[in-house]
Amino acid sequence: MDSCEKNQWRCQKVGRCLEGKMSEAKLYQEETVPEYHQSGLGMYLKCQLQFYFRYLQGIVIPPSAALTLGKSVDEGVTHNLIQKTESRQDLPLGDVLDAYSSKFDAETPGTDWKGEGAGKTKDVGIALIKLHHTKVAPNIQPVTVQEEFNIETDEGYSIGGTFDLTDENGFIRDTKTSKTKYSDDAVETSIQAAVYDFAHEVKKGQKAKGFVFDVLKKTKVPDYQEVVGQVSRHQQDMVLGAFTDMHKNIQTGRFMPAPEGAWWCSKSWCGYWSQCKGKKS
Repeated sequence: MDSCEKNQWRCQKVGRCLEGKMSEAKLYQEETVPEYHQSGLGMYLKCQLQFYFRYLQGIVIPPSAALTLGKSVDEGVTHNLIQKTESRQDLPLGDVLDAYSSKFDAETPGTDWKGEGAGKTKDVGIALIKLHHTKVAPNIQPVTVQEEFNIETDEGYSIGGTFDLTDENGFIRDTKTSKTKYSDDAVETSIQAAVYDFAHEVKKGQKAKGFVFDVLKKTKVPDYQEVVGQVSRHQQDMVLGAFTDMHKNIQTGRFMPAPEGAWWCSKSWCGYWSQCKGKKS
């Protein structure tokens, strides 16, 4: 019995199970089933026009310092954990730092630093890698690392993504870098957690034991926060419904700007400002 048969009551509502990865570049081509991700839904819910510029117009803005740091730290963490699925041992710290450094250096030229020094930012990442290697990695035994999923729905679109990792205790885990502490209910209010929890159930035939954010805090003295939570059926249904609403709205070709007064709708926070409210006639 495959995972769809085991979860028939869910799959009838959301779609049938498929595996594989579609190129994001083909997202909206004719005769191609659009593949949506949790990050795209999050962007759409914040600002439909931002989604339009990024995914329908294909306008890609340079990554911020924070994004480059996060991607680079994730590269180092992944380099260690992906081999640990078989070795059950962590790599030497130097090997993990090398993977982080190589990724950071490769991303540096294309990053919009906005006055933040690349060298100082890199040092922050080094500290976070060391923190993860000493306080987080030793307590994790991964089963899968960077595993992709794709679920095609009956609504004419699919939901795709990549699990950071699943561990031998049955939890989905995701590494984050953040300047601030995550709220205690971060999992219960997260689009990402809802999508990944649902995908785990469909793809693997059973619900995950829970979801964990491994938060590496970019404080003066780097600190680690583990946020553990459970995704409810209601949370799943709310997010899946939002995907369907987004898909239907996209077909109309109408896209609304961010709500009046939204803090992220400004020149300093939105890379598409010059295409929208800041556009000069």
